[in-house]
Amino acid sequence: MTINRRDFIEAGASGVALWIGITQLGCRSPKPGQTGEPLVPNQWLRVGRDGRVTVINDKSEMGQGATSAIPLIVAEELGVAWGMISVEAAKPGPIFDDMNTAGSDSVASRWDPLRLAAAQAREMLIAAAATEWGALSTDCVAENGRVMHRPTKREALFGTLVAAASKLPVPATPPLKPAGSFTLVGTRVPRLDTGAVVTGTKHYGLDLRIPGMLRATIARCPAPTGRIARWSGNKAKGIPGVREVVQVPSGIAVVADSTWAAFKGREALEIEWDETAGRGIDSASLWNQLTKGFATHGKEARREGDLQSALARAARRLEAEYRYPFQAHGAIEPLNAIAHVHDGQCEVWVGTQDANRVQKGVATLLRYAPDRVIVHVLPLGGAFGRRISPDFVLEAVQVSEAVRAPVQL
Repeated sequence: MTINRRDFIEAGASGVALWIGITQLGCRSPKPGQTGEPLVPNQWLRVGRDGRVTVINDKSEMGQGATSAIPLIVAEELGVAWGMISVEAAKPGPIFDDMNTAGSDSVASRWDPLRLAAAQAREMLIAAAATEWGALSTDCVAENGRVMHRPTKREALFGTLVAAASKLPVPATPPLKPAGSFTLVGTRVPRLDTGAVVTGTKHYGLDLRIPGMLRATIARCPAPTGRIARWSGNKAKGIPGVREVVQVPSGIAVVADSTWAAFKGREALEIEWDETAGRGIDSASLWNQLTKGFATHGKEARREGDLQSALARAARRLEAEYRYPFQAHGAIEPLNAIAHVHDGQCEVWVGTQDANRVQKGVATLLRYAPDRVIVHVLPLGGAFGRRISPDFVLEAVQVSEAVRAPVQL
C-alpha cells in the first residue's frame, strides 16, 4: 500500500494506533521490517490506546443509517462496546475506490470485508494478551472492549494491548463469530448520529463554512437543451453583495457574499434564451414517447414458459393501465457543493453518493491527476439517487476556477 503525505499526517495525528483493514479481495499483510511499528495493513478501522475504535466508513450517510450499520458490523465481530465506537468518512482514492452508495447494498457489500477486518484486529489483541499472560489464545475471548482469560477471569482492556498487538503479523484467515453468538447485530442499538440530528448540530454540506467562501447560484435556461442567445450582468452587479457574474457551461453564475445577494443578483440578470432546441419537450411529449415504446419489442430480462399460449387459454383477461407523474428528487437539503481551486489542486466539500466519481470528474475537468483533487464527504440531507451524478459539483468547480476563490454553489 502506498501512503501519501496527507494520509501519513492524518494517521500520525491520531497517535499510536492499531490500523486494521482489508480490501474486498482480501487482507494486505505488513511489509518486512515493519514489525514494531504501528500496524497499517489497510483501511477499515483502528484501535487507539484509549480503547476507542474508529471505523473508516466509505459509504455515504443520507439518512439510511450507514454510519451506524457499518460500524455495527465491526463492533460485533471485534467485541467492543457500542459506546466505544466512532466513525470517520473515507476519502476517495486508490485505497477507497468503491464509495458508490446506491442500490441499498452498503451493508451487503461491506459485511464480509468488515467482519474479516474486525476479526483480524480481535485475534491480534487476543494473541497479545495471551502472550503477556503465558496463556493459550484459545482460552481467551474478546468482549466489551477487553480480552478475558476464561480459566482465570483475568482481563486486559484493548487500549493496553495495542502496542504489543501492533508488532504481531496480521492473520490472513481469522475465525469469524458464529451468528448464534451475536450480541449486537440483530438487536436495537441507538444510532450514532441520533443526538446530533435531534439537536440540530449535525452538519450537512449546506451548513459548512470555510474562510473566504463566497456564495453562488446559476441561472439556467428554462427549456431543456436551450442555450444563451445574449446576456448582461450589469444590473446584477449593482445588487449589494454581488461580487462577480460569470458565464459557465450550464448558464450564468452570480457570485456574492451571501446566498440572498446571489439570488437577488440572479433575478436582476438580463438574459435572452434561445429555446429552439428544447421546444416540444414537455410532459405530454414524454408520455407519447413512453406509449410508443410499448409497441416495440423490449429487452428481455427473463423468459419462462409460453406466455401467448397461456393467455390464449385464459377464460378471463384483465387489463389496466396506471400512470404516475414524474417524481422529483425532493431532498430537504438542496444540491450544493463547496469548491476551491488553488495552488494546482482542488478541494471539494460535498454530500455525494459517489465520491470516486466526483474525484474523477473534477480531475478530468481540470486536467489534474486524481490525487490533486481532495474530496471531503459530508452527510447528505436526502439523495434518492440524485446525488450520484457529480454535475452540480463540477459547476461549483467551474465557478471557483473563474473567480479564483472558494465558492459554495
